[in-house]
Amino acid sequence: MPASSVRETADVVVIGAGIQGLSAAWHLAKFGIRDVALVEKSTVGSGSSRWSASMLMKQMWGEWQQRFSAYTFQRYAAFADDTGYDAGFVRTGTLTLVTPDVAEQEREFVNIRRRHGVETQILTPDEVVRLAPVLSGQEIGFGVYGPEDGVLDTPNILRGWRSSAQTLGVRIYEGRRATGLEMEGRRIAAVQTTAGPIATRFAVNAAGSDADEVGAWAGLRIPLLNRVRNIFLVERPPQLNSRVYVMDAATHWYFRSDNGEVLVGMGARRDAPVQDRPDMDYWPEMRDMCLRKAPALAHAIIRGGGSGIRPLTPDERPVVGPVRQVQGFINNCGWGGVGIMNAPVGGQLVAEQICNGRTSTFDVTPFLLERFGAR
Repeated sequence: MPASSVRETADVVVIGAGIQGLSAAWHLAKFGIRDVALVEKSTVGSGSSRWSASMLMKQMWGEWQQRFSAYTFQRYAAFADDTGYDAGFVRTGTLTLVTPDVAEQEREFVNIRRRHGVETQILTPDEVVRLAPVLSGQEIGFGVYGPEDGVLDTPNILRGWRSSAQTLGVRIYEGRRATGLEMEGRRIAAVQTTAGPIATRFAVNAAGSDADEVGAWAGLRIPLLNRVRNIFLVERPPQLNSRVYVMDAATHWYFRSDNGEVLVGMGARRDAPVQDRPDMDYWPEMRDMCLRKAPALAHAIIRGGGSGIRPLTPDERPVVGPVRQVQGFINNCGWGGVGIMNAPVGGQLVAEQICNGRTSTFDVTPFLLERFGAR
C-alpha cells in the first residue's frame, strides 16, 4: 500500500491541548493506553489555560467542589513525583469579601467547608482590612478567610504533563485543528483534522470553549455559556503588603500578587474580544470596581494583561463522561473557570472511563451530559 494511503490511527484522540486535554492524555498513558493523539488547533495551553488566577483552593462552594478540592490538593502535592516537574504551589490564603446580599449563601458555604474539615475563619470588616490593607473596607459585611489555599504554577504544570505524556508515547499535534467526526453507526470511527483523519474508537472532547461545536459533530447539544473574563497586570502599590488572594463574592472581582505585580480579574461578558493584551475598553468598568474595593489598584500603572473564556454550563457543573447516544465519545469540558484547579480530576475520570468502562474515583452521574435532557 502506498505510504500516502496509510490511514493514521490512535487508540484515543483527545481534542484540545489545554490543561484538561493534557491531563486526559497523560492519565490515559499512565493507565497504559499510550497510543494517544492529542490534537490542538493552536499551541499547548494557548487558550483559557493561559489567562487564569491559577488558584488551588479548599474554600469552595458546594459538596462536589469540596470533594474535588481534597483530591486535587493530594494530586498536585504529588505532581513532581508523577512528572518530574513541580506544580509550584505557594500558600497565600484566600480572603472572600462578603456583602449583605450574599451573606446567607456564604455562611452556608462556610458550613459545608467545615463539615469537610476545611479550616475557615469568619472575619469582621476591621480584621479584613488588617489582613489586606489595600482594601477600602467599604461594602464589607464580613470576610471569609481560608489559610490553606494558594497559587499554582500553571505553565510548569503544562510543561510537566506535556513532557511526561510524550515520554510515555503520547503524540501531540500543535496547529492541527479537529474538524469533524466519522461514525460507524453510533460509534466513533475517526476524528477528522486539517492534516487528515485519525482512525480511533474513542474521542475525548476537551475543546474548552469549542466543546459545544465538537459535540455538534456527534449530534449532541452541549449547553455551554462562554463568558469572557479579563485580567489586568498592574504595578504593585505599596499598600499591598500581603500575598493573600482576595475575591468579592458578589461580583467575582479578584486580585492577587503576581511576580512583583498585581493580577486583577473580573468579567463574564458574552461577546467580548479574547486577546493577549489588556482590553482597555473594559478598563473603566474594572477601574470603577477597584475604586470601590481597593482604590490604590485603580490608580496603578497597567503593565499587561489579557482575556480568556470561561466555558460555563447552566448548573455550573462540568460535563464529564460518556454519552448514551454515541459510543466512544467522552466529554471533559464545561469546567467554567476551575479547569486548572480540577485538571487532575478530569484526566483521572476520562482515563477510568475509557480503560475500565466506568469511573471509581468519583461518580460521574451528576456530570453527565444527559442531565440536561440532551438528545
